[in-house]
Amino acid sequence: MNRKIITGILLVVFLVSAVATLGTQKVILDTDFGSFGDDAQALFILLAHPEVELLGITIAPGNVWLENGIANALRDLELIGRTDIPVIPGAAEPLMGSRQSWLDAEQKIWGNVEYMGAYSRQRPESWEDLEVWGKVPSTKPLEGITAVDFMAEQIRKYPGEVTIIELGACTNLALLVREHPDVVPLVKQVFYMGGAIDIRGNTNTAAEFNFWFDPEAAHIAISTPWKRQVMFPLDVCEITFYTKNEFDRIIAPGAEGPVIDMFKQSHTSRFESDPNRTSFVWDVMVGAYFVDPSIVKTKELRYVYVDYYYGPNYGRSLGFHESRNRDFDNPENFPANSQLIEVVYELHEDLFWNVFIDAMRSYKY
Repeated sequence: MNRKIITGILLVVFLVSAVATLGTQKVILDTDFGSFGDDAQALFILLAHPEVELLGITIAPGNVWLENGIANALRDLELIGRTDIPVIPGAAEPLMGSRQSWLDAEQKIWGNVEYMGAYSRQRPESWEDLEVWGKVPSTKPLEGITAVDFMAEQIRKYPGEVTIIELGACTNLALLVREHPDVVPLVKQVFYMGGAIDIRGNTNTAAEFNFWFDPEAAHIAISTPWKRQVMFPLDVCEITFYTKNEFDRIIAPGAEGPVIDMFKQSHTSRFESDPNRTSFVWDVMVGAYFVDPSIVKTKELRYVYVDYYYGPNYGRSLGFHESRNRDFDNPENFPANSQLIEVVYELHEDLFWNVFIDAMRSYKY
């Protein structure tokens, strides 16, 4: 082949590659990963979009123990053929340690805990013998580095480019701030599913689960001056419902693939037994927003503070808006250690469901 033609082809390949690289959005997903929960579906949305470069999945405690999260993430990645994505173990317990043994005492003093996540079951000894979707993972998590060090390494490698999507307890994120404070100004933005601003919590009356599980970590993360913070609290998560209509659209004729199989295995019987059943999608919103910000209809700026004092408001999130003589230009009018955060309140649900369903149907064998 003529040398000029070869050179021209190589130049085109280089330019296409360069444009693709410039267009990629780098993400670290920090999550308490369930085998087929909202965090898994958020992952599927992210990986369905070629412009998203998922640098790694760091595992946090919360809905499941660390060991369960590792096994779940590894198996889901195996099933969708994306074992190139590293899974990195993070903190095993909240910053102040497990409260599992004294939760009964907390309830007697402060009221009923409606949902305990990992605390409601025994912690596994290892991830290596946990079956997920009928098999123990054949792949392994990344070795020789902690989740916190991995996050710091990637942020320094790509300064100003990395978005951290926080879908579990904020333990790893808080440790990142404490152990590597130099990376804070290098992070592009942090997105959370967490908190309850103008409504009650879902774990107890005060707190949303992710913040309740590790209130000290949530306080540290939220009070850190990241360049940008976006929060999806229960205020928006509990007005958006997944129904049989969405399920039917996902498994409609012509749909096939590993994610479709997960939906059929997990949801067919539930809708057969109760066609009117509804559920929330929580973390999924954050993944959808990252790939398509137009799904958000309403959001407000609030100074957000997380209560970490051990008491009935442990883990409660407070969002302060502007009022007479208390404008956002004067931070001293708001609680110390609060930060100005974009709080999402409402979605364009038709757009959101299109993003969600298109992503779920995109995975093929």
